[in-house]
Amino acid sequence: LEADGRLEMCSKPRTSLHDLAHEFRFYNHEITEVSKIFGIAHLGIGVEPFHKSDEVSFCPKARYSILKKFYKNSSALCDWLKIVNGIHVNFDYTSEQDAIRKSQLMWRASSILAAMFAFSPIQNNKPAEYLDTRLTITNKFDSSRTNLHKEFLRKDFSFKKWLDFCLDQKIFYIMREGKPIYPKKTFREFIEKGVAAAGDCPRIFPTIRDFNLHLKSIWLEIRIRKYIEFRAIDSVPPFLVMAGPALVKGLLYSEESMAAVEKLIGDLSFEELMQLREDVIKENLQAPLRKKKVLDYAKELLTIASDNLKSFKNLNEKGEDESVYLEPLKEFVLIKEKSPARYVLEKWQGEWDKSPAKLIEWCTAETRPA
Repeated sequence: LEADGRLEMCSKPRTSLHDLAHEFRFYNHEITEVSKIFGIAHLGIGVEPFHKSDEVSFCPKARYSILKKFYKNSSALCDWLKIVNGIHVNFDYTSEQDAIRKSQLMWRASSILAAMFAFSPIQNNKPAEYLDTRLTITNKFDSSRTNLHKEFLRKDFSFKKWLDFCLDQKIFYIMREGKPIYPKKTFREFIEKGVAAAGDCPRIFPTIRDFNLHLKSIWLEIRIRKYIEFRAIDSVPPFLVMAGPALVKGLLYSEESMAAVEKLIGDLSFEELMQLREDVIKENLQAPLRKKKVLDYAKELLTIASDNLKSFKNLNEKGEDESVYLEPLKEFVLIKEKSPARYVLEKWQGEWDKSPAKLIEWCTAETRPA
């Protein structure tokens, strides 16, 4: 469970997108059937469209009480923990060099992919100020732990430099004997000096479990662990969910595809990417980038990913290759030329007549709505 009671599905590693899709369908059907008994609908959308964060309760977990204390119960924290929702795509690497290359490619591609999946245009029962409200809320919250840093794009970026960044972040808490302790120092200082223990106990020094807990407070869109987490896209309805892992696999899982992505966006600078993020939040696929639109780059990335997935010839029982999971996304990017956010906002303000029932129906659809 997440902070506000949202469910998170954590799959085991899969080599086939078909296997992942089967697991997701099974999970979604099971959750949906149980939830119907209690009149609950799980919405695939990037921001809770009907309620403010102060109308949503925290789950009774110590972590959230600690975060509220650390951030002095800020409104930005509450919004970020309670009303935004995204999809994480985790992928592997074969070496340090491979990990850094994939991470830097995804940092450069993240705003373009965010624009393709943007789906948080309605807040508090009315059109939100931005089409990607989830990114807006995230950007307001602790930029040191959520935003891109210039050093991540440098040619000499490495595991060591990634660890240096993580070590220099303040620790929220550590756990000993089931109780939280608040070191009030960076993890590097914790390593060097330890933490005073109660009474006559010796000073506390970190374990690997402490560091793994600390890593959970690094909320960047790319997070390097024993695998790499990509965390830049909005939650979307079930019929669009598999397009996320399909796009990432299609872009990263061959030398040819990675080289094509590098040729397209591999020289985008830190300054360009920071400006692009601001533009994408407002305009999604219509945002400008180097005298073109993000839409143009999105189309090229989709083509690269689709061609690569087809080349694997990994077929399901229907004889479909893995590029089939990109079809719903292609309909938005290649045909409608708009993000789900813009499309649904137009429907909401038009023929849906701001009907919550229509929005819920669209956000829970397992197949593409007509």
